[in-house]
Amino acid sequence: MKRDIEADRAPSRRIRKQKQMRQKLTAVAMELFAAHGYDSVTMEQIANRADVAKGTLYNHFPIKEALIAAWVHEEIEQSREKLLTEVRTHRRFRSRILVFLAASRGWCEANKAYLPAYLRYRLLDLGATVPSGGMHTLDGVGWTFAELIDEAQNDGELRDDLPAEQLAEFLAHMYLGVLLRWLSGKTPDLSAEFETMLNLFLEGTVAGDR
Repeated sequence: MKRDIEADRAPSRRIRKQKQMRQKLTAVAMELFAAHGYDSVTMEQIANRADVAKGTLYNHFPIKEALIAAWVHEEIEQSREKLLTEVRTHRRFRSRILVFLAASRGWCEANKAYLPAYLRYRLLDLGATVPSGGMHTLDGVGWTFAELIDEAQNDGELRDDLPAEQLAEFLAHMYLGVLLRWLSGKTPDLSAEFETMLNLFLEGTVAGDR
């Protein structure tokens, strides 16, 4: 019986160890990026600083951009519950999303240097041209969108003939597009661009009666 229990626990221990290793590698990488700049740091330097074999690093993160993506998602998860508590002080979906987007804008402006690498990875991952490690298209802000959309559907505020996750994917892709426009210099005002995005999501682009 003892052997069976230990066997049952082995996968969870393995998952925990994998998570701990990924967090360690991400933390080391971000320290190096902050000290020397993202472009100057190599995967070999990250492996050396973390005291792991290069193969171990590549098993967890196939390309350097994947380290940035992991860090971004860790940042989102750490702040998610606190932010959702603030968001839910508002009753309407539009107000909730605008509060969330305002926080997102502040984070993006503070971490702008890392966003190009993050977006490169997300676009590569969506195209399945690199191993994703099981990343979902909603990873990042998308799951928060899905949760808020689901709540709005339950309240009768948003259409419910489409699943919340599908609507969230549409909004998440629009969100990534806004960041691409902002980084390319096509729009200097990220807040205004987010509001335009939300208006398009909620109202569409069909002109009214003339």
